Amino acid sequence: GMAAANLSLAYKLTGQKHYLEEAKRWVFTAVDYEVWGYGFLVDVDLSASWLLYGLGLSYDWIKEDLTSEERTKFLNKLILQGNKMFDYGEKNKGNCWSTDYWQNHNWINYTGLLTTAYAIRSEHEGAERWIDVIKENFKRVFEYLPEDGSNYEGTVYWRYAMKFILTSAELIHQDGGPNYFETDFLKN
Repeated sequence: GMAAANLSLAYKLTGQKHYLEEAKRWVFTAVDYEVWGYGFLVDVDLSASWLLYGLGLSYDWIKEDLTSEERTKFLNKLILQGNKMFDYGEKNKGNCWSTDYWQNHNWINYTGLLTTAYAIRSEHEGAERWIDVIKENFKRVFEYLPEDGSNYEGTVYWRYAMKFILTSAELIHQDGGPNYFETDFLKN
């Protein structure tokens, strides 16, 4: 997912077609995967959320440069995988990452889904529901995060998950939500 996002950004910034072609190679490799993940929590945990994060960015940046067939195939896969992630979180509230507000799986999974939701919002009605639930989730997350800016899971997970906290904070704020950059957690 991140390889596709990096190449999509390079194309967006430079307009050089070789970046677009290489981004598409990475995108459609992932789109053609039958499942996103392996072993445990296939399609509904970190492997899938990293793909949703990177591919959501890619879709947002290159969708206008895809053929109609490519765009439809890409969009349909994002909707399919997004629904799997969202439905799992809703069905298992209280028993999984969707209500573990202090935990990196919550932040990463919902940020991947949120990134995709914003990218496909105008093309998929269900994305608005994803956004609403995820905004409510992050409202709780920021209520529970420690004021000193630390992480209950330790420094390694703080470093791993912080890019997702920052991404969600920015996306939510850009969409008219609260400015979580003013919270004690992010200030410290």
